[in-house]
Amino acid sequence: QITLHVFDIKSQSGNIQSIAKSPTMDSIDLMIGPVSGTDFIQLTTLANQKNIPFVSASYPNDGGLKKTPNLIIVNSKLNTHIQATFSYVYRNSIGFKILYIRRKNPIDDKVADLIKALNTSATGPLLKIKTIQVDEMFTIDSLSSNLDSFRSNLIVVGSLDETFGLSMVSTASMLTKNYNLTIVGMPTWGNIKDLSKTEYNTLPIIYSSSFFNDMSNAWSVAFEDNYRSRSYSKPTDMAYRGYELIWNFANLLKKYGKSGLLNNLSDKNFKIMSEFDFKPVNWSKTNTFPDYYENKKVNILKRESGNVSKIY
Repeated sequence: QITLHVFDIKSQSGNIQSIAKSPTMDSIDLMIGPVSGTDFIQLTTLANQKNIPFVSASYPNDGGLKKTPNLIIVNSKLNTHIQATFSYVYRNSIGFKILYIRRKNPIDDKVADLIKALNTSATGPLLKIKTIQVDEMFTIDSLSSNLDSFRSNLIVVGSLDETFGLSMVSTASMLTKNYNLTIVGMPTWGNIKDLSKTEYNTLPIIYSSSFFNDMSNAWSVAFEDNYRSRSYSKPTDMAYRGYELIWNFANLLKKYGKSGLLNNLSDKNFKIMSEFDFKPVNWSKTNTFPDYYENKKVNILKRESGNVSKIY
């Protein structure tokens, strides 16, 4: 019961400048796009000009934009992920020695500043955290010398760099025979396919994600079977996410219409696997409308022994 238009924005006919001028845009009630960078900014601006709700399906950022009340950010922003991760560490680290490992660069500075702010209270730090700033010459001995063999160790890797994250997982996994270790990473770790290697099975790996697909769920199994029968290939995470988002927002649009969609983003009736909790974000108290809506539901996932489970 919907008419779906698909635009390939990397093509000559489907680029954003072309579709912005297309008469088709005057009949569009909803836009969904897995875009980033300049494409994200251009589509958000177009949505604002045309008064069309725009679901940003994958970009965990607001692009510095404000006064864009039609924007819906599904993949939670970094500060939302860091807050959820810190909350998990705070509740589950009693008796642990906590190491915070980072590199010297501006992006790691941003993550460290967020964690420092969350760990600050009127009476001092909430958690005792030892920070280790490492370089490319970091070795297994450098890590082991900071671990405690008599109690559990929690290693928090404060870097969004996936290569560095995998390197720290590889190093830590070689120490699990002599130390009780758990490693906590960033939301980007969901993209690291090598974490599924059997050599890391003995190391509990914790990270956050705005999405969670339980592969043992009956719907997931049926989706994979159907997908394979049509495409002769296994669905990627983006296939599951794309289906979930189209299903959820298309049904919300049918139920509430274009004018009522933004006021009913919290309707859970069309949930398949992932849970979403959209909240209005206001950068100014004087704004009449939200600057945008952001999904504040962040899942804490645990990878261990080859399985990924949601633990919070």
